[in-house]
Amino acid sequence: MKEAQHIEWKETWRDELLRWICGFANAEGGVLHIGRNDQGVVVGVPNAARLLEEIPNKVRDIRYRPGDLWVEFAFPAQYLAVIPANLSEGEWGEKWGASLTAKRRRIVEAMRRNTRVTIPELAAELGLGTSAIESHLKAMRVAGCVRRIGPAKGGRWEVVS
Repeated sequence: MKEAQHIEWKETWRDELLRWICGFANAEGGVLHIGRNDQGVVVGVPNAARLLEEIPNKVRDIRYRPGDLWVEFAFPAQYLAVIPANLSEGEWGEKWGASLTAKRRRIVEAMRRNTRVTIPELAAELGLGTSAIESHLKAMRVAGCVRRIGPAKGGRWEVVS
C-alpha cells in the first residue's frame, strides 16, 4: 500500500491533522494512518488508547458528526487508521474502508439491484453529474471494489465482496 489521493501516512498525531479528516470527509473519503512513516513503515503510536477516545471527540468539536467517523487500532501492527465515512459495520468488509462514502454505497446498492445500470441512470438516481459518477467509479475500480464485465455498452457491473 502506498500513499495516494485517499491514503495519507503520518508518524504522530497533531491536532492540525483534523484538516485531513475533514478533507477526506468532504471529498471522496480516505484513510489517515497515524503511526506510519513516509515510506509506509509502521513506527507505532504512543498513547494509542488515549487517541482512540480523543480523536472522535476532537472531530465532534469541529461539528463533524462523530457517528460518521471510524477510528481503528490495528493489532499487532500498532497504528491507527482514521476513516471519515458513513460506514455500516460488517457488510462492507476491509477493502471498502478507504474508499466508501455514502454516495459510493448508494452506487453499490444500485449496482446490486441492477448489474446493467448505466452511468446516466446512476447520475439521475443519485442526483449527481455523470462526470462525478465516473470519478467515483474510477476510484472504486482502482480500489478493487467494483469491476466492469464486458464492453461499456452491453456489459454489467460486478461488486467485489
